Amino acid sequence: MTADQRARSSYERRVRVASEIASWGIGAALLGTAALPTTDPASRIGLLASSALLFLFATLWFHVFPDNWLGHSRFAVGTAATQIIAAILLVLTGGIDSRYFPFYVLPVLATVFGMRISGTLFTGTIAVVGFIATMAGEIFLAREPAMLDLGVIRFFALVSVIAIAALISRTTQETRSLLRQ
Repeated sequence: MTADQRARSSYERRVRVASEIASWGIGAALLGTAALPTTDPASRIGLLASSALLFLFATLWFHVFPDNWLGHSRFAVGTAATQIIAAILLVLTGGIDSRYFPFYVLPVLATVFGMRISGTLFTGTIAVVGFIATMAGEIFLAREPAMLDLGVIRFFALVSVIAIAALISRTTQETRSLLRQ
């Protein structure tokens, strides 16, 4: 194994450990939030369900599925899966008006550790589609046209986070590439 391969393997191992800790940590944060006395019953169910899904994901992803499963796409697919769980959290805790919206952007932010802009854009696309579907459902199906204003504001916030994460991913990817030369 060359020095470059050892360095890459070491970095990938650190990212894997950090990703697992983040999955368990965010699941625990959602669980703790569900236990707060000020959490409304409907949101509590959403928080508990999302926490359970994150714990299940972390168990399967980091302890059941082999490390080499999906190859270089593994990190992007993993963050995409957590983005889907975040969309479930958003829907179950009040939709686009959810006070848990900050949790929705965390998977996109996590993609910067994968150092591939394609992974950031892949997860970001899932985040945008999930958000637009949630917003459309609330505005057109639930007849909540007042949500349009808030939805547009949060949509632009989400797109801004995705753009910043993509810029960070690209810069990190280019920097590591230059350092390897």
